[in-house]
Amino acid sequence: MYLKDYDLNEKKLSIYNINNYLKIPQFDKIPNDIIEDIKIVGTVLPFKVNNYVINELIDWSNYKNDPIFNLTFPQKNMLSESNYDIIKNAYDSGFSKEEINNLSNQIRLTLNPHPAGQKEHNIPKLNGQKLAGIQHKYKETVLFFPSGTNLS
Repeated sequence: MYLKDYDLNEKKLSIYNINNYLKIPQFDKIPNDIIEDIKIVGTVLPFKVNNYVINELIDWSNYKNDPIFNLTFPQKNMLSESNYDIIKNAYDSGFSKEEINNLSNQIRLTLNPHPAGQKEHNIPKLNGQKLAGIQHKYKETVLFFPSGTNLS
């Protein structure tokens, strides 16, 4: 089924994230360790999915190998073992939501949002001067970050 064939008038859009992902009906087929991984990693790396993806795009009979499942839901290997353990231990120890959020924020700050030298190698130049706030991505594409712009 394609999105154009999906009758949005008949189906109410539902959004799932870390706060309500356990309401996804197909999760009754998922082992508890996978559900726990989603909770722990999803606390650090936010995610969002809708019921169209859940109901129409994921092969739940083979979710482990399903590319849409693996692209959509946080996976244990997205965090280092030590960062995973920090959040897991916080949950297991009964830390408050605020304490867990603080730990998650600390971990997020240590993650590299610019892998492969993006901040050094992908900066376009004009007359030999780097253009701050712009990142060259593809031949015809740049990303523009207004808060980082300094063209003086």
